[in-house]
Amino acid sequence: MPSAPPPLLGAPAVRAAEVIQRLATSSAADPAMSNNKEDEGRLAFQGGGTSFMVNYPFVYPSAKEEAPDVFKNMGAAPYPRVDPDKPARVTLGGINLGVTRFSENRELAFEAATCLRGPENQIVNAEKGGLPPTTESLYDSPEIKKAYPGFATLLRDSIDNGVPRPVTPAYSDISLAIQETLHPPDSVDPKAAIDALLKRLDAVKDGGIY
Repeated sequence: MPSAPPPLLGAPAVRAAEVIQRLATSSAADPAMSNNKEDEGRLAFQGGGTSFMVNYPFVYPSAKEEAPDVFKNMGAAPYPRVDPDKPARVTLGGINLGVTRFSENRELAFEAATCLRGPENQIVNAEKGGLPPTTESLYDSPEIKKAYPGFATLLRDSIDNGVPRPVTPAYSDISLAIQETLHPPDSVDPKAAIDALLKRLDAVKDGGIY
């Protein structure tokens, strides 16, 4: 079996680390930025503690149910861009459905996965859980426009401009390596951090630990 290609990190990665460090040391940064996760950010926003939040669309139905006074004033904007003439290239996540070849009921499992990803259930997921559809045509449906009033098109454009996360069985190790290297964000030395990250990713590629 051929070995995996070496990881590549260059000037764009250093620039990304510079953006992280610059934001973390600016007056715009939440004092709890280095420890906050998506749900802590959501709760601070719903509690009126912050005016802006970078998060996933699930926060919209959450605020509608838990913080109606905040919800009625909520708006949406594209993910912040680095270059003024280029759209943000956000990473795409998702709930990926698969059927193991070891399943004793593969046909039934495949039927269940197909049902879950069907248009009807995508609409329910958007309405109840704030999960954007994966089928592009649904963004023109009245149900999705109602679920995301005024920003259904923005969501579709964000997905169109998005990029996939690394496809690798070592994704969890890669994610941990990035988190540990770039934390805390206000102490990041961009060039040194990316050099260290490259070594860690190279170790992960070879099946080792960083």
